[in-house]
Amino acid sequence: MKNYHCPNFLENRNVFESILMLQKDYPDVFVKDVSIASAFGIFPNMIWNGGGFFCGPQYDFGAVKETYDFYRFYSIPIKLTLTNPVLDEIDCLDKYCNAILTISSDYSDIVEALVSSPILENHIRTFFPDIV
Repeated sequence: MKNYHCPNFLENRNVFESILMLQKDYPDVFVKDVSIASAFGIFPNMIWNGGGFFCGPQYDFGAVKETYDFYRFYSIPIKLTLTNPVLDEIDCLDKYCNAILTISSDYSDIVEALVSSPILENHIRTFFPDIV
């Protein structure tokens, strides 16, 4: 079994959706035992992000749920890349990031967090214990 961990779950969603629909409709065209094991990334303007710069309007929370619903439907885990190494306690109070994690708690069966800051890890473990 080959498992792929795919980047930019938000930006590449249309690509993943096309591939998954084609795979469902034409399974004989695809290599057997290949799957998307997870997708990783962040939503725009999350200051907890430690990867590439992803700027844009703050994401509508209804759209966050819809994005999570899509990945849940296909049983693809999402790994939020929250690896900003220079966060402090004040940054952990960011309303937008906390709102995203609050929604994510309802999708704890598919949402995980990749964290590098011990401060952010403690914050997530305290306030969002369902997010691993």
